[in-house]
Amino acid sequence: MTKFKQIVGWVAMALAILGLTVFMSAGRAAADTSAPADPTGDTAPSELGKYWQFIGFSGVTQNGMIAQPNNQNVVATSGSSMDVPLSFQATNDNGIWPYWPFPQKKTNAVSYRRYDSSWGTSFSSTKSYKSNEKQPISSLTSSISVPTTPGTYYYQLKLQFTDGSPKTIYSEVFSITVVPQPVKAIGVAPTANPQEVLWGQPSRVQANLNPSNSTAIVSWQSSAPAGQTASLSNSTGNSTLLYTPNPSPDEDKGDNAAFWADNGTPMTVTATATNDDKSTVTGEAKVTLGGLHPLTVEKGQAISLKPAALNNVSYPGTPQFSWRIYDANKKTYSLQTGETAELNKDTFKWNNVQGSSNKMYYQLVVGFKNDKGTTYWYSNIAPITITTTTKTPTLIAVPDLAFRLSSGQDPTVADFYQSSGVKLNYVTPANLKAPTYDGNKAGAIAVGGKNVPWTLSVAFSAFKSTAGNYLATSAGGAATIGLQLSTGAAVTLKDNNQAQQVAQSSVSDFSATVDNKSSLVFGQIPSIKAGTYQSTATWTLVKGP
Repeated sequence: MTKFKQIVGWVAMALAILGLTVFMSAGRAAADTSAPADPTGDTAPSELGKYWQFIGFSGVTQNGMIAQPNNQNVVATSGSSMDVPLSFQATNDNGIWPYWPFPQKKTNAVSYRRYDSSWGTSFSSTKSYKSNEKQPISSLTSSISVPTTPGTYYYQLKLQFTDGSPKTIYSEVFSITVVPQPVKAIGVAPTANPQEVLWGQPSRVQANLNPSNSTAIVSWQSSAPAGQTASLSNSTGNSTLLYTPNPSPDEDKGDNAAFWADNGTPMTVTATATNDDKSTVTGEAKVTLGGLHPLTVEKGQAISLKPAALNNVSYPGTPQFSWRIYDANKKTYSLQTGETAELNKDTFKWNNVQGSSNKMYYQLVVGFKNDKGTTYWYSNIAPITITTTTKTPTLIAVPDLAFRLSSGQDPTVADFYQSSGVKLNYVTPANLKAPTYDGNKAGAIAVGGKNVPWTLSVAFSAFKSTAGNYLATSAGGAATIGLQLSTGAAVTLKDNNQAQQVAQSSVSDFSATVDNKSSLVFGQIPSIKAGTYQSTATWTLVKGP
């Protein structure tokens, strides 16, 4: 067998250098600083609200929150407690007089409870709350009583509605961190999740203040593409929800000129952190509208692709998927004899690709129906290049990989002291610092090789910190990497430079993405030192079985 090519990617796993002083402090903080588990049963966080809008009319089909209260850092005042303002959004229907059969579905009570070793059962009424009465989404403000003793406190809101279902809803858990004095922000590095979205699909943007306990006030601004409009769920706070533009919200058409962008259309969300002394720091998060990228496929072969924008997505209703294929003249393409396609699921499948020319285009439209109409999310329209000959296999793309705790945070040294070890989950590595290798940050794996037998394998080197410390030993083996692909294939291997087969074929190309179920697992490592650990992933494409 002839080794055809190697591509080196990277795996990053950062250990946050923090937490040690907690274990060395002489006293116990008044607040329970460890994040509690979400409440369960009847008071578990409720589903998001559902609503519809159609040509100036709107309604609420399910009461619920639209934007949750933000985590906050606040400065302690005098006394034993203080009022802390909250802002959030909930569904709102002002009804039509005399209200039957079109009743009001309005928030008429807001209460809260604080975690104190347990959640308990009692909720206290907020001192006041206000609503701007807009429908179908109202912005509400309220305030809750928080201790002035420095620490992190965890809360949950309960909202009650005048009518509709459910009449009582519960928010997600949010935290309020009380600090003894202003903590100046020296940096802000906002991140968007997801970074790639369809037109009309929202994205959560987190400020990521430096230091994380800064009391700076974060304000937000967004810049939509020319001729389009975007909005934010809140203009201040440590995070905000970006409502992306939707050029054709009421039409079941995907040919808007704004969609014709091979790699999508970028937009920017800017976070400005204002300190107590009025000094400011700013940062930007990039969000790409579209979600699709150019594809290359050998004539007669197949395409199978699920956009990264749809991973872990929360849909505003039951989605109806419609993939579109266009010819070189940007007209709807009709499949030729022998071609088959699956165009009504979240994964685009086109088998025995022929096309009417060597340049075609594809697009995804996702519709959400309700009794008043349909709203849509649209991808960009990206090109498909159809090639006619492939004499040797080609390693087209391999991914960079990154892993974090299920909370989205980096693990600490303490996590590795646990007898049960620690499990990290795959995350998109776009915003993590890493060496420059030739892996991609979209989780894509692709091989081109029609009618040529080939085998693709991968091996991982022993995890080693940037300071030169091995995670365990230079021989590796302390880490177990579990790769799961969008094709359903699963590979489990160690960080010991022992290669495992990922894919094999004798007749076709191969394309897949890394599934978000992929994981990185470590046993107990009491000798670990804090730092940023990395492993080199070596992908080898071999010509032959």
